[in-house]
Amino acid sequence: MDDFKFNTSISQLMILVNKLTELEHIDPKSFESLMVLIAPFAPHLAEELRESTGHKESIFTIGTWPTFDPAKMLASSVNLAIQINGKVRGVIETSPTATQDEVMEMIKSNEKISPRLTTEIKKIIYVPGKIVNIVV
Repeated sequence: MDDFKFNTSISQLMILVNKLTELEHIDPKSFESLMVLIAPFAPHLAEELRESTGHKESIFTIGTWPTFDPAKMLASSVNLAIQINGKVRGVIETSPTATQDEVMEMIKSNEKISPRLTTEIKKIIYVPGKIVNIVV
């Protein structure tokens, strides 16, 4: 919001709404946080949602912006694209902190990718958490 990229903010709110609709039950605190996040972009909708939950005061008088826990934002695993000579040959799931050696062991044990590594490996380009490009 500070950079006036409202379309990005609204897009992320839609992703949040889609995730919340998948749940069987939404706890009241999460719903209230959603109302506060929607308020700058759709104030009338936020006020209607707030009123529908039985509150009489305005959403803008709450005065608290939701906070987040950075530890919950860390991914436990990532999908790593494996390229051989610039062509994607497969994807493996690994830890985001995996080293190049650990990733290469996983690639060599993968039955779909390992047959393509029959010749000598000339160069390995590894971008942690994103991609591995192997030049043979």
